[in-house]
Amino acid sequence: MTPTLHLRHRTDHRWRFVVSQSSALDWVRLQSDLLNVFPQSSWFVRINQRVGSIVICRLASAPRLRQDPLTLVFGRIAQQLNLQGFSISETPLIPTEIMDQTSQNWRNTIQSAFRFIANAASVSLSISTLLFSFAIFIIGFLGLFIPFSPGIWLLIAATALFDLALTFRRPFVV
Repeated sequence: MTPTLHLRHRTDHRWRFVVSQSSALDWVRLQSDLLNVFPQSSWFVRINQRVGSIVICRLASAPRLRQDPLTLVFGRIAQQLNLQGFSISETPLIPTEIMDQTSQNWRNTIQSAFRFIANAASVSLSISTLLFSFAIFIIGFLGLFIPFSPGIWLLIAATALFDLALTFRRPFVV
């Protein structure tokens, strides 16, 4: 399957594109080609190969452009991808194609509702575990000063509970 180029985010001087199906892409060559097409005196190019994103920033000191910046940037990136043997249109299909490429349907609504419920359950479980950990820590700290009390063991349990509270939130914090 050939890669496609999607605009994910755009400001007046910054464009973030994502290349889907980019496993066959030569990222080192693309980086050097983009640095040739976008001179460093006027542009800043950053590539994240892991997620397949290309960020192009136009510096404030750059001269004014005569054409639409989005068309220019998209066209130059598509041209460099086409030089690697892919077939990507050099003009964007929509002037601003932003954020999500999936359409809103009932599956997305249900999935979003389940994600919200799981996130709320994770937050409440994490906060309650964190408060319980804090209480065990206070009791264990006071237990350090009382002879023959399990203070150190309570501190270890509080540390484990604190780690468990962080683990509950880890899938929802990216």
